[in-house]
Amino acid sequence: MTDQGTFIPRRVLITGVAGAIGQVVSKHLAKRGHTIRGFDRHPVTNPTDHHVGNLRDRGARHAAVAGMETVIHLAAYRNDADFMQVLLEPNVIGLYEICEAAQLAGVQRLILASTMQVINGFAERDEPLAIADGARPTNHYALTKVWAEITGDMYARVHGLSVINVRIGWFPRDRIIAQRIVNSERGRDVYFSQAD
Repeated sequence: MTDQGTFIPRRVLITGVAGAIGQVVSKHLAKRGHTIRGFDRHPVTNPTDHHVGNLRDRGARHAAVAGMETVIHLAAYRNDADFMQVLLEPNVIGLYEICEAAQLAGVQRLILASTMQVINGFAERDEPLAIADGARPTNHYALTKVWAEITGDMYARVHGLSVINVRIGWFPRDRIIAQRIVNSERGRDVYFSQAD
């Protein structure tokens, strides 16, 4: 979209496109008219322009980013796990590698997946959250997402990229569980559809 509201299709790379969120986002953006390229360790049929590779592979990473205007970085190990053995490579090093490749390729916008767990997770609170509260990661996974947000901020300030950190609250993978959450008191308060 432009400031006047005119739709402008973009060339978008989605890392982690084989995951549940990646599949929904790629289909939605393609339906809206964007040109989608996927990058993942696992092959997929959607989108058809798909690069199979690891974020640590310089050649694969740079080939995937080449010619893109926007990178949506969803690739990460999403569960709390051993920091050094499981989370460090995909969530910290992989994030750095894709940000650097995007900056070198002249990508205009980075959209980085974060999590609500960086600000206290799912714990009940008596008082509302405030921006001034800052990060309060609840586990090692959330700690990697604090790193992602800070890294995104650095690429915006230092390299002039437009960076958006999206703190994902939850993503319904199963319709029955999703319906239970939506019907719960808490679910009604925070529900966003997949199109949001």
